[in-house]
Amino acid sequence: MKRHPRGLRISAVLTGGTLMLILTGVASAAEYHVSQTGSDANPGTATQPWRTLLKANAVVNPGDTVFIGAGQWTDNVIRMRAGEEGKPITWVGQGMDQTLSTRFVPASFTHIKNMHLTWQVDTRGHQVLVENVRFTWTGGRQVWVQPISWDPGGPAGVVVRGCEFIGCGKAAAVSFN
Repeated sequence: MKRHPRGLRISAVLTGGTLMLILTGVASAAEYHVSQTGSDANPGTATQPWRTLLKANAVVNPGDTVFIGAGQWTDNVIRMRAGEEGKPITWVGQGMDQTLSTRFVPASFTHIKNMHLTWQVDTRGHQVLVENVRFTWTGGRQVWVQPISWDPGGPAGVVVRGCEFIGCGKAAAVSFN
């Protein structure tokens, strides 16, 4: 049996003189990398990363993980792609020394982890995880959870844990509208 890079299994069976190929789709999650020294013409690997968060967002599928390289980032990912139940799309930073002056607007089944944001996470999605993120004051809300017009109940299952909110003053760090 041979495995395709995206998890496609190919099996060959010989029955009654007829060769049958059996294809079974076993979707495996992909890992992509973004670096300030990358190029969006690259394949998004650790050795040939993409340059922009927008390129990563255009390519990721449910279950995939994007590793964001160190540095100062200013891309705004306004319409993030959605994951699926059991297959979130995960965005992982390189820790608190990295700064993203970025606005993430995650769709459902999105995880945002291990980074320093100087802007906000503004979600209307369900099952969103924001974990180990340091938010610093930018003059607005750091995590904003708001209802969707077609879902008057609003987002469900939004989890914010292990996060720091620095210099938020009198403004709410987490808002629910």
